[in-house]
Amino acid sequence: MRSTSYSELTTFQRCPWRWGCRYLRHLEEAEPSAGLRIGRALHEGLASYYTGKYPDFKSVDSEEDRNLCRGVMRSYVEKWADSDSHMYEVLAAEWPFVVSVPTPQGVRSNFRMLGWIDLVVRNHRGEIEVMDHKSGKSFPRSGTELSMDAQLLTYLWALRVLGVKADTGHINLLRLTKQPKFDRLDMLYTADRLGRWGENLYKVCRSLPAPSTTMDDLPRSVTRSCYWDCPYYDICLLDLSGDDIAPLLSSGFQMSESRRTLSAYNRSVPDGWLR
Repeated sequence: MRSTSYSELTTFQRCPWRWGCRYLRHLEEAEPSAGLRIGRALHEGLASYYTGKYPDFKSVDSEEDRNLCRGVMRSYVEKWADSDSHMYEVLAAEWPFVVSVPTPQGVRSNFRMLGWIDLVVRNHRGEIEVMDHKSGKSFPRSGTELSMDAQLLTYLWALRVLGVKADTGHINLLRLTKQPKFDRLDMLYTADRLGRWGENLYKVCRSLPAPSTTMDDLPRSVTRSCYWDCPYYDICLLDLSGDDIAPLLSSGFQMSESRRTLSAYNRSVPDGWLR
């Protein structure tokens, strides 16, 4: 059975050659961008906070990044602590799951989806809800545009596959401006919408190239956003020019490692989530 993730599927749809760099060559930047470092640290900090451990960010190497994260978390707690404590019971943070991706006919396929749900909560009505944390300096102004990011939709679909009747989620926005700003975009999905999304995931899974594919087999989707959006931009330019990319690979990239072994992913949910 082939394992995949929402990140892998969206990377492939964005650009097959970029997908090849990440998932065939297993390349990641030796020195992650500041945005990526801060985003990872805040995700870990939020997981600590929602499981009763106030984060100190001591694992963050840069003092500047560490102070930024601490300031953001202080402001976040001031904004949400009171309402969250009255509205939600925290069930899990950074909850890893693995589910089989069924075919449109409901038959078990050869694909399984792996992921990590940022936050699972129970609201005051006893209903399961999900939060997807997103941090950055700016976000689209349109809620419709934000809702096109289907990571939250994928989380809810996965819980449905596991038997949880969850249809409500929240995009939890942390805007990293000089004075941090926070907002939540509430999303409600019907069972039909979640089912159709599952069918779409299956189609994208089937479109993934075989593991035996080579980089020469993969097309490139070149857009204006490549310069600022793609970590493999410089490699791509060198390769297109016919130049040797080995020096850049050795100096700027490293082989990525699996985040967790498959056994660490949950194949079922706690009984209390099914009530």
